[in-house]
Amino acid sequence: MYFLQINQKAYWRTYRLYGLWKCVIVFSIGGDQIEIQHLDKDKFPTQILGLEEQQPQFVNNYIKFIWAGYQAGFQGIKQGFKALVSGNVPLESGLSSSAALTVASAKLTLQVQGSQDVNLLEFIQKIIYFERKAGTACGGMDQTISVIGKEGCAQYITFNPIQSQEVQLPKGYSFIIANSLTPSPKLETLGKRYNKRVCECLIGIRLITQGHIDQQFKTLRELQQHLNYDHNQLFELAQRIPKGEIPIKDLEHLDLVQLLSDVPYSDIVLSTNESFNPYNRIIHVIQESQRVLQFVEVCQSNDPDDQKAIKLGKLMNESQDSCRDLYECSSEQIDILTKLARQNGALGSRLTGAGWGGGTVSLVPEQLANDFIHIVILNYYKIVS
Repeated sequence: MYFLQINQKAYWRTYRLYGLWKCVIVFSIGGDQIEIQHLDKDKFPTQILGLEEQQPQFVNNYIKFIWAGYQAGFQGIKQGFKALVSGNVPLESGLSSSAALTVASAKLTLQVQGSQDVNLLEFIQKIIYFERKAGTACGGMDQTISVIGKEGCAQYITFNPIQSQEVQLPKGYSFIIANSLTPSPKLETLGKRYNKRVCECLIGIRLITQGHIDQQFKTLRELQQHLNYDHNQLFELAQRIPKGEIPIKDLEHLDLVQLLSDVPYSDIVLSTNESFNPYNRIIHVIQESQRVLQFVEVCQSNDPDDQKAIKLGKLMNESQDSCRDLYECSSEQIDILTKLARQNGALGSRLTGAGWGGGTVSLVPEQLANDFIHIVILNYYKIVS
């Protein structure tokens, strides 16, 4: 019998309105099948899978992520197991519940095999790969920080290859996470939300390069590195993209089926949309990437912590505004929460996670934290509940 608990604790001092969130999995090895149970059997039915099933039909989405972690963690001959799952990470709340399940399952799968000497970066890549196979076009950030995160600091993470750098946050301030209590289900909204945005970004990249560069790029960062451009130059390059919604019929020359073939469920995206807005999505990505670098620069500067916090809050607010206006992944409830936070002591407040509901994160002076939480409970939770 093996036991693993993943604590969803942040890597700086953080208050949460519902305490410490946990994802707990208990494994028992043996047999020739996989049985996954949840402690809440009424809400989450048990499922039994065969070892050799490549694309099983899942009775519940959370099982997809246990399965993805199992696939990522096995190093040799697969064995059957029984898993009992529980936790209090709010589902579909932008708080990495899927990554928590996938990483916990992958780590436990390694543990039961006695596998200790694994290449950490390759292990993370496998976790990301199999979670994408579960259907979400995730970027890999949540999975990476869940594996390499360290208490007491943030991490600046880049990909291709995966690299991380510790970032010390200003002292005397807290990041307060609030659940909007409106679910943000990635897998049920692939065609219109999360995966659609990934497709729009790929379309935007192709519209930038067509007729100018023969090479194909999967990310904007790959294009930026190829051209050795800074963000301002990349912004100017993006002006090649037509502004506003573009009907799919006007994009047929891009061979969208082939262009988007690596995006999970791109067929659903193409069949459920009549137009795309690649310009707004690309501009958001360019400016958001620039804000990340500015965030790191502020943290590494010699400014007093109070000045750092003010600058970081401004970047968080700009990010939320862009998520709302350009990437269009905010929601009415998120807008209410972030506005409430800014009006009551938060230097900055933005959505966290994929968007379209879920949670918010607010930067608040520690001496105001308790009053801030009380105000949010009184003016949001008591109203919406």
